[in-house]
Amino acid sequence: MIVTKDREIIITDPCYFAKDKDWCSNDGLGFFIGNDGNCAINLPEFSDYIWLNTGFGDGSGRVFESDKPCNQYELEEKIISLRKHDGQDRVYKEIGKFGVDSGTFGVFFYDEVLKYYPDFAMEIGSWCYTILKDFEGTVYATSIDDSDERESELEYCYNYLIGSGNKSFCTIW
Repeated sequence: MIVTKDREIIITDPCYFAKDKDWCSNDGLGFFIGNDGNCAINLPEFSDYIWLNTGFGDGSGRVFESDKPCNQYELEEKIISLRKHDGQDRVYKEIGKFGVDSGTFGVFFYDEVLKYYPDFAMEIGSWCYTILKDFEGTVYATSIDDSDERESELEYCYNYLIGSGNKSFCTIW
């Protein structure tokens, strides 16, 4: 969970900005284990961030936003609704996309990304990230079992980001 006031946040895969030295194998220090079970990320220069695996590997996601404040439960329900209706919603509008090439993604403070990697905006294509300006509120990581959407008997549990505050937002796959 990240709590912020009046800061820009960015949703992206950290592989687009993290240096090689910050990707490491699981060393038992409690860093999140990536999608392949063998990688971890350590960004000590950052004050706070959420980093998680997608639940299915590489891909691309979309970010939807509403001016209507929503709580965590309402945002989780909105993800399910948006997925079933392929993003069609009168209240929520698509505001961006983000790429995933490491099987992981997250939310970071944009000023910290730029301090860490000053040329990020010039060298990385805008297709792989979404920036939310002046966000005030709380960002959560959540997992939703989407197995009822699939015809096979396999269970799917995907991970998402949701934000509740002056702007409500959610990510979907």
